[in-house]
Amino acid sequence: PDEDGVAHRTRGPVVMAAAPTWLRSEPAPAPMWPAATGGAVFLALLAAMWYILIRSHRRDRRLPRA
Repeated sequence: PDEDGVAHRTRGPVVMAAAPTWLRSEPAPAPMWPAATGGAVFLALLAAMWYILIRSHRRDRRLPRA
């Protein structure tokens, strides 16, 4: 830190090994199946909601009014 107590990154990280282990510059590619599974579940829930709403709407129309 300097006289104000602010740490500046002017040097590299401290390495506690015989040789540095460098990280990749780009992240590893993520698998696509979690997104596809989430999309499929969302569409299934949406379809179930529409099915329930349509059935309840038709049932309300069939009931005789008192």
